[in-house]
Amino acid sequence: MNVEEASERLEKATFGATRRAALTALVGGALLLGVAPEGEAAKKAKRRKARRRREPWSLRALEVTISNRLSDVPVALESGYFHQIGLPELCCSGQGNTTIPPRGQVTFRAPKPDWDIDINSWVWIGNKYWFTFVNPRLQTPKIGIALNGMLDYGDLRYCCLRRPWGQTVEYERDFPKNRQYAWNIEGRAQFTAIRLPDSKTHIRFTVTVPRSLPTDIVDAE
Repeated sequence: MNVEEASERLEKATFGATRRAALTALVGGALLLGVAPEGEAAKKAKRRKARRRREPWSLRALEVTISNRLSDVPVALESGYFHQIGLPELCCSGQGNTTIPPRGQVTFRAPKPDWDIDINSWVWIGNKYWFTFVNPRLQTPKIGIALNGMLDYGDLRYCCLRRPWGQTVEYERDFPKNRQYAWNIEGRAQFTAIRLPDSKTHIRFTVTVPRSLPTDIVDAE
């Protein structure tokens, strides 16, 4: 083998080694690039899980807005919340009486529940219409409506608010997010309710009272 042949073989060997090294580097780089996004996705998933642990969906408090935007007369209401401290009683707490001005609205919030006690909201409109907003753990929130008294929970007793039981209009209907319902109560009071997107701390509802409530209940105290 002469000098030229030896030089040519050496050049080919060197070129082959360079190609193998380059290919190895490319494969290694591709593997590294493939691992990085998975690692970042896992980190994001852990952060989301941590946020859910800090503020679980089922432990958000209730926020209820009563809107009188359609009416030119004030509307009286009373609001509060109730929690189940152990069967067979539901213990209620009032948050006071108020008057919604014409074209106005009021918002009230229940305390935040915990894993031992559910806390649900109620509102008593015009001394005639009873609305409850139920916030069960790990379930869809619900709405209930009664006429001329409180919503009847059967065997459950209330330990306060000694009002009569009313006639059930709606018994704890599931209320998913961004859903709207309407009720024409007695054929003379058209109420609408919408569940808004949740905030970080509250499950939010808005109830709009009718444009014209029956004349026997519109007088505000």
